[in-house]
Amino acid sequence: SLVLAGLKSLAGFATCLHIECGREMLVNETPPESFVLVASGAVEVVADVRCVERFGNLPPKRVRVRVTVESAEGLAGGGLLDSLDPYVVVRCGDRKRFQTPVLWNAGRDPKWNFTCALTYDGEEALEFLAMDREVLASDGLCGRGSLDVRSIGDSGWHGVVALARPKKSIFKAEAATVETQAGRLRIAVAWDLEPAQRVTAPREALFRSQVLFSLSELDCWGHEALAVGSGAALSEALVEPSSRLLGYDVSLGLVRLIAVPRRRGAPPDSAVCWKLCASRFSDFLKKSSREVHFKQACSFSLAKRQLALRKTCGRLLEDWEMQELKAELRVMPPPEEPEALLTPRSFRSAWRGAHVRVVVRHAINLPSGGWFGPRVDPYAVVRFRGGAVPRRGGILRTAVLKDAGSEALWNCEGRLQYGGERALEIRGPAYPKGS
Repeated sequence: SLVLAGLKSLAGFATCLHIECGREMLVNETPPESFVLVASGAVEVVADVRCVERFGNLPPKRVRVRVTVESAEGLAGGGLLDSLDPYVVVRCGDRKRFQTPVLWNAGRDPKWNFTCALTYDGEEALEFLAMDREVLASDGLCGRGSLDVRSIGDSGWHGVVALARPKKSIFKAEAATVETQAGRLRIAVAWDLEPAQRVTAPREALFRSQVLFSLSELDCWGHEALAVGSGAALSEALVEPSSRLLGYDVSLGLVRLIAVPRRRGAPPDSAVCWKLCASRFSDFLKKSSREVHFKQACSFSLAKRQLALRKTCGRLLEDWEMQELKAELRVMPPPEEPEALLTPRSFRSAWRGAHVRVVVRHAINLPSGGWFGPRVDPYAVVRFRGGAVPRRGGILRTAVLKDAGSEALWNCEGRLQYGGERALEIRGPAYPKGS
């Protein structure tokens, strides 16, 4: 009796729709509070499918690598009367490098906590050189190690890099091939990431009037809100979960129901559909104690439709990409004209009068006055070799650093005017005290 009473009350709030065979009913504007039930006949769900390439699939771009040299343990070298004066040189590729400060008399377990950033262009490894500063001789090698940066994730890395150096031996062949352990470095690596930017616009495809689903008697359309939750729209319940693995954002437009024959070859027949209110239908389910069973059936039906929609969109995209590839192969690009060969003579004539930006960062291992000699006050001079010095804009000179010694830090920036010279000359004079 409760079920009959619920059906009678529900029938007063349902709208009966008769769709002739081949005619359509637009349901794209159907609010999420209602859904359609096929009472008799068969209908097909037809819509325009739009697929837009998703940029979120591109990984972020690594632009800089930040290396922190924290400390070292058990460096090789030194002696009873000669304590180590260590520093570390970090290389990234052939031309990018930085150096930590020299820790005088720090011994075999120094601590730097020095951080520097290097531009990253896809290099495979970072190389670490632990050196011992010598005043009267060339700097000695304490140990060498490397770290494969390709295996480091975007979240960074923190760990230990083992060092090794050639074994000291009276035999040259053994000294060149045999290496011994020379301590280890504690290193931290972090990435500076930037979102990947596409130079070209996202690809977009529109497939009109595609048959998505076939509904027979007692099938529903639009009941996804009851399975996902109240207020859920069609795109949130059905379309978005179906397009997560496709690499494209899928949207449906002009969703409509078209009445079709019940089976192939059958005479045309009209379809009868009921448009029901979701809240009224939920009350009916509660009165008949069928709410849990209906939601389970809705969840199962929703999963089947998500899978079917994903297969349909995947097939459409695969055929479309194949057609695009065939079209690109048929249209051959015109032959490119060879670029003119740039010779030194043509370069000097083409760039004559241009301004060159020059940055003098720092200098290391400059010759100093020694233990008993006066400390030097270094500066640097940059000019184009072969040009006239009095020419305006043809010379750049840094400031003089008082008592800087063998390591100078200028960070001087300037511009030079190019006049067709053949080379750039860099000189590092020094003012000895008392001169």
